[in-house]
Amino acid sequence: MDDGRWNGMEMRDGFPRPTGTHPTQAGPLLRTERDSHALRQGKRREKTGEAMRDRRGGLGEGPRSLRSMNGPPTVPGGRQGHEGGGCDWERRRRRTKTGGEMARLSPLHRRENAHESGCWSVCWASEDRCVLSGSMDETVKQWTVEEPGRLEETYTYPEHSLGVVAVASAPGGNVVASSSLDSSIRVWNVEKFETYAVLANMPSETWSIQFSPDAHSKVVAAASGSLSGVSMWNYESGEKICSMQMPPVKDARHQPRRFALSVAFSPDGKRIVCSAMDGTVAAFDVETQKLLHMYEGHKMPVRGLGFLPDGATLFTASDDAQIHMYDSGNGNLIDTLSGHESWALSLSVHPDGEYLASGSSDRSIKLWDVRSRSCVQTIMEHKDQVWGIQFSKGGKHLASVSDDKSIGLYSFQ
Repeated sequence: MDDGRWNGMEMRDGFPRPTGTHPTQAGPLLRTERDSHALRQGKRREKTGEAMRDRRGGLGEGPRSLRSMNGPPTVPGGRQGHEGGGCDWERRRRRTKTGGEMARLSPLHRRENAHESGCWSVCWASEDRCVLSGSMDETVKQWTVEEPGRLEETYTYPEHSLGVVAVASAPGGNVVASSSLDSSIRVWNVEKFETYAVLANMPSETWSIQFSPDAHSKVVAAASGSLSGVSMWNYESGEKICSMQMPPVKDARHQPRRFALSVAFSPDGKRIVCSAMDGTVAAFDVETQKLLHMYEGHKMPVRGLGFLPDGATLFTASDDAQIHMYDSGNGNLIDTLSGHESWALSLSVHPDGEYLASGSSDRSIKLWDVRSRSCVQTIMEHKDQVWGIQFSKGGKHLASVSDDKSIGLYSFQ
């Protein structure tokens, strides 16, 4: 058993565990010894996301415990968020390139109790006609976007045996994938509801997933957790193409291998970036599979990744509550976007590249103007941490999911 200490965590039985009584930095990782045992023995754990937290004492509840200590999160402008939802528009009188007012998000519909447990992931599919949400209740649900902006449940994908931590859609929109704590990636069709492939992995080695933007490559990639890097498969053949590892940690006081959390392809599909729990991000060349450079600056887990459409800029969201803006070509830090009161858990870049949205454990969704690098809107619709957000491919809508079991839909204009 490895008891090496690592960024506020201990590696025990091959899994990262929080040390002492500090709030866990693992987020969607295994949080109790029972979960570790269940995975090692191949047993099915209890059917709820709450079962992943130790409520018998000893461990904090991450963002939830931070809220209980600090009170309701304060949004820019000095007002506090409230449980009933609502918006702090905080619109600045700047002008867009076309001379109009700044764009904004407007809440359209929020489905309470969309799942039986917390929702951790969301994506758009079928040419923006539907939204997928993944949950700790072990299901992926498909929601059709109906006029004038309502989400109607149309299908529940029931094939996973543990919580779903990530969902993603392939170019074209009908092929999607879901990643689960059952150590599998399932690739399926949202029109025919057929499973194309099951990509099996070892426990604790399948987290965030993304398809290559090159539709002809048929490649899906995953952050490989304890394997410390990226794994890629051809989802049509089921063949594993390669694994790319992040460099070992230099500080001997830490666990020598990084735990990989998230992945993102560059828009041209030639590079892939992978983030880790120690706050670092690695960039790899997809063709040569060689490490290009490291992005440094965060000291806590990085869970959100996103490129601007031209691929020149990379954004990262971290548990340090910061969003970093990097030159993707050389790894240099350009700027830091500050405003969240707690962990920045997710981000999504608008297709036009002018705006960025981020979700946080402070329950907020923030809209950022990329050119001015400032927050222009804060929305407080969710009652718990916002694990996933994504703009539609056409850019007209944003979807969000939260640990409060709900899914939200917003217009963007």
